[in-house]
Amino acid sequence: MNDDPIKFRCYRCGKLLGASPRRVGAVVSCPRCRAELQVPAPSDQEPGPATSTTAGEEEVAVEPDFSAIVGTTTVEPDIPPIRIDADPPALAPTPPSPRPADVILPPGVVMAWSLLVLMAIPMAFVAGLLVGHFIWK
Repeated sequence: MNDDPIKFRCYRCGKLLGASPRRVGAVVSCPRCRAELQVPAPSDQEPGPATSTTAGEEEVAVEPDFSAIVGTTTVEPDIPPIRIDADPPALAPTPPSPRPADVILPPGVVMAWSLLVLMAIPMAFVAGLLVGHFIWK
């Protein structure tokens, strides 16, 4: 097996990158611009020129292959196939539920409760003043 890194360029910044042949199809990050790239399949062609011209040799940023160092391999889990039924089961249409009747209060009841609330607020204020004056001296 050829352990030469696969060389490819970042689509965003044009940096020359390299990855192990075992990483084909994996997503890697560009060390310069942090763009996520998919490692392409190896080809006989050299990577295309960068968008900007560079003078001299360019250093290849090779992503480390930790699976070779640790000795673990990635195992893809068995995913069961998804069954798609052509016709979903038909549900019987349900009639709309009846809306509860609106509660209508007579105007006299609304007026009585409104006056009770409006009188309770100042009475609570006065009670607080009296408690503060006579109990907390």
